[in-house]
Amino acid sequence: SSLENLPQSAVIPVLRRRDGSLWALTRAGLARFDGRRLALILPFPAFFDSEVNCFHEASDGSLWFGTGHDGAYRYDGKSLSRLGVEHGLPSDQIQAVVETSDGALWFGTPAGLSKFNGVTVLNYTEKDGFITPGLASIQVDEDDVLWCAAGPAGICRFDPYSFTRFTGRDGLVNEV
Repeated sequence: SSLENLPQSAVIPVLRRRDGSLWALTRAGLARFDGRRLALILPFPAFFDSEVNCFHEASDGSLWFGTGHDGAYRYDGKSLSRLGVEHGLPSDQIQAVVETSDGALWFGTPAGLSKFNGVTVLNYTEKDGFITPGLASIQVDEDDVLWCAAGPAGICRFDPYSFTRFTGRDGLVNEV
């Protein structure tokens, strides 16, 4: 169905998948652009009322998105599943999701950074050297080093053995 007449159909994050297709998360659900219009592929369940902060296609082809207060969701093409604090995440507010070459997914939250290997969650917090609060984004470089931006807290590099923090004292012109 077309999203043209759906209530609250504003597009939030958009993702170009590896196959070239364009997908969008809307307030109504997950949609795919077919070249002419957005077609609703997965309507969100009635219980889903959280804003969507980030969107990622995993190496297995599944789509992950992080929400403002309801954890992370995975769509495998058939069903929707949830990963949240009851599974080990330090917060249900997911601000970023990325993947390293080993297939691990990394979730950035206000309470820390989480590595999910498909079964278990390993958390890194401020006591480990991670910068919190205020995480804005995470990027992965070609060496699987995570770079985390956290507003006024600066930038943090995770190599995955240790964190290195960079602030105005290290030459950042503007930490925000």
